[in-house]
Amino acid sequence: MKNMRTILLLFTMVGSCGLLSSSYAAELLPEVPADAQALSLHGETFYAAEPNDRTRANLETARTNYASDPNSADNIIWLGRRIAYAEDYRRAIEVFSEGISKFPDDPRFHRHRGHRYISIREFDRAIADFEKAAQLMQGIPIRVEPDGLPNAQNLSLIHI
Repeated sequence: MKNMRTILLLFTMVGSCGLLSSSYAAELLPEVPADAQALSLHGETFYAAEPNDRTRANLETARTNYASDPNSADNIIWLGRRIAYAEDYRRAIEVFSEGISKFPDDPRFHRHRGHRYISIREFDRAIADFEKAAQLMQGIPIRVEPDGLPNAQNLSLIHI
């Protein structure tokens, strides 16, 4: 329970303010059954749902942007976010890890990867990423990131 409180605290604090080799990815991701994303805390296997047309189109745009400039931090972040929206959390973790290797001082990659670690129930790794993001954010002005999944009215749910 202590870990969950720490995750929620760090999530709130951080939220408000070339592709990886398979051997490195294996260090980042726990083993799961084929095509699974994660195991629940009770051992249930989680699989990704089939993405809808809008999610697939957004993902294709992100892939195209990444292909045109794979050294753009924003392109890497949006590729990882769009992959996560398609519920491929394990692949998103790999993309955010690529961003960390290319931009080690950019806290956004640790924050986004931390969220995806929560998605696959890797809480200790999420905490480590949120702590690193918080450390990297010291002295950086708070700014709201663009909403990746606006609601039906195309409005962000974030209010400052």
